[in-house]
Amino acid sequence: MYKTLWLLSLILSFLGFHAISFADQAKQNFLQKSNQSIADYSQRMLPFYQLGPKEHWRDVTAQVLASPDTSAQVKEQIRSHQRRLIVFKYPSDGLWVKGFISFTPNPEHHPLLILFRTGNREFALMNPGAELANYGNYTTISSSLRGGVSEGEDEFGGADVNDIKHMVDYLPILAQELNISLHPHCVYMLGPSRGGLEMFLALARYPALQQYVDKVVSLSSLLDLNKQIADRPLDMKEMFKKDFGLREGVNDREWIAQRNPLQTIPYLRKDLPILIIQGTADKRVSLEEGYHMVQELQKQGHQVDYWEYKGGDHTLANVPQLMDQISGWLAAHSTC
Repeated sequence: MYKTLWLLSLILSFLGFHAISFADQAKQNFLQKSNQSIADYSQRMLPFYQLGPKEHWRDVTAQVLASPDTSAQVKEQIRSHQRRLIVFKYPSDGLWVKGFISFTPNPEHHPLLILFRTGNREFALMNPGAELANYGNYTTISSSLRGGVSEGEDEFGGADVNDIKHMVDYLPILAQELNISLHPHCVYMLGPSRGGLEMFLALARYPALQQYVDKVVSLSSLLDLNKQIADRPLDMKEMFKKDFGLREGVNDREWIAQRNPLQTIPYLRKDLPILIIQGTADKRVSLEEGYHMVQELQKQGHQVDYWEYKGGDHTLANVPQLMDQISGWLAAHSTC
C-alpha cells in the first residue's frame, strides 16, 4: 500500500513538474510571437519621429490619419476634436530627445496628461495615434526617452529618468513655439507597462514633479523588479544583463534598487492620489507586482486605489472604454 502511494505521489509530482514546464513554455512562445509583432509595429512607427537636422518639431496629424495603424475610432476622435499631433525634440543632458504632443483647440482649458512610454529604445515605440494619447479633450505629451529614435542610450530607469523632468521643463518653450497655452495646474500622469516604472522613479527623484501633478495612474506597470526578473528569467532578466548593465552577483542589488518602484515609496508625498490598474490575463506583469506595490503604499500611509480587471491583458488593450473609467477617476474630487 505504502509503495503504491509513494508511486502515485511520484507520478503526480512528475506530471505537476511537466505541467509547469509546459505552461512556462506556452508563455514563452506567446511572448516571442507577441514581441515579434510589437517589433514589426514599432518599425512602422519610425517615420512619425523623423525630423530634419534643423527641425525642432513637425506636424504629423495628416500622417497619423493616413496610417493603417491608427484605429478608425481614434481617427474620428482626431477629426471631431480638431486635434493636432506634433512630434518634437528637446534637450536633455546634452542630448536631443524626441517626443510628441497631441492637443485640441484651446488646450489651456483642458487637462494635461503626461503619458509615459512602454518598451525600450525602438521596441514598443509609442504611436502618436494611440487611443491613450488622443482621448477626449486631454492634451497629451509623451517622451520616447533617450536611445532608439533619440540620441543617447536607454538605461531603463537610469539617466533616462532625467528625460521626463527635462521634458516638463521644456513645455513652456514648446507651447510658445506652437503658439498655444497649456493648463496651468491640471496635470496628470499615466504610466503603462515600463512607463509606470519611469513614472514612480521620476516622481521620487524629482520632488518638484510631485507638486506639479494632481494624480497618477499605473497601468499594468513593472512595479516590483525582483518579481519581474524572477517571473521572466529568459527574456527580461537576460535583456537587463545584455543591454542595461545588470551583472548577476556583482551589482544586481544596487542595479535593481536604483530602478525598483517599490523603493520609491518613502520619497512620494502621502497625499498624492495613486491608482494601480491590472488585468488577470497579463502575461508580462504578474498581479503580485501590483499587490506588493499597493500593500507597501498602504503600509506607509499613502492614498492608493486598486482596480483589477478579470481577463484583462497587458495594458488592458482588450478592455473597452478604459479611458472613460480612468478619466472618471482623474476628474473625481479633482481641483481642476
